[in-house]
Amino acid sequence: MRDVVLPAAVTAEPWSNGKGTTRELWSTAHWRISLAEIIGAPAFSTFPGTDRLFVALTDPGVTLHLGGRAHHVAARTPVTFGGDDVVTADTHGQRIEALNVMVDQAHTTVSYDIQRGAVTAGIRPDVAVILGGSTRLGRHALPPGTLVSAQVLRRLSVAADGVILRLSFVVA
Repeated sequence: MRDVVLPAAVTAEPWSNGKGTTRELWSTAHWRISLAEIIGAPAFSTFPGTDRLFVALTDPGVTLHLGGRAHHVAARTPVTFGGDDVVTADTHGQRIEALNVMVDQAHTTVSYDIQRGAVTAGIRPDVAVILGGSTRLGRHALPPGTLVSAQVLRRLSVAADGVILRLSFVVA
């Protein structure tokens, strides 16, 4: 993995069901982290055998239809579900970006926390993703959706409005 992966540096690919696009930020045999662009009310692709973590990056968030019920998910608020669950998103006509983390449920677990403002104690992350606000690495502003290694995370300058998702993976 590179220490910093900017979303603009990754080519967008169509979803396997053709209903959206995604930029794969990092993947291994046990997990995948990607950034999706969603417009309208598409059905998500199913990925049996995975657990998923979903975070809308763009206001006003998204409505997820999961298990026959509608759930409004505010921007920068994580929600988890199974990869074999039937999920439809409704962006209410808006274009949103969303982070998607998928792990192999037979061999991998993911822990996460959300940091708002300066990076503090919490889980020991393997990677982190900028969800919003002002975050800099030296003189360079990092846009939402940027993936950074744990080593780079320690060097970030995060403003009071900065929001970061920190991820830690355990492979059994």
